[in-house]
Amino acid sequence: MDQDDGEKRRFVARVMTAKHSTRLMLPFIVAGLALLAAVAMVTSKFPAAMESGVAPAIFAVLLLGLGIAPIPYLNRARKKELVISVTPDGLTVDRWPDDVFPFGDARLGQWTRRGASATTALHLQSGRHRFVVGRSELSARRVTPGLLPEAPPVGWAQPDAAMSGRDFDELVAVVVRRRELGQSP
Repeated sequence: MDQDDGEKRRFVARVMTAKHSTRLMLPFIVAGLALLAAVAMVTSKFPAAMESGVAPAIFAVLLLGLGIAPIPYLNRARKKELVISVTPDGLTVDRWPDDVFPFGDARLGQWTRRGASATTALHLQSGRHRFVVGRSELSARRVTPGLLPEAPPVGWAQPDAAMSGRDFDELVAVVVRRRELGQSP
């Protein structure tokens, strides 16, 4: 790939945590269930603790802590970024550097966001590995239909990552240009 063609080589996208929130929350859910089981066991063996109000108070404090503890963790996860790079053979994502998503396999589809009208999503495929990046901003400017083959809509599900409208449009333009040049395997 010629370095002087003026084409952007790297695009930054934000990871969409809601898609992965169940997996992220699993340790906290398991801890909450274990806590519930422990309190039930203590109150059944020591009914006086339940009557005195000690066990319910301890349970309430621990449950509140389990409810608050994941907030910083999820906020940190929400701010994670990944880098999509343009290579001669396709696109790569820094999380999976060995996977190349060929330009020829790229598809455009709709992403319907809750409470908002639809925007666009770029579907990439590398073997069995699928990666979907969405356009995070809604605007009057839409990617022209017919530039790439159509993909099924993402619907209410979230894409793996999202990027600004300008970067998304540039990324799609790179993919279209590379497809037209026949630079996909």
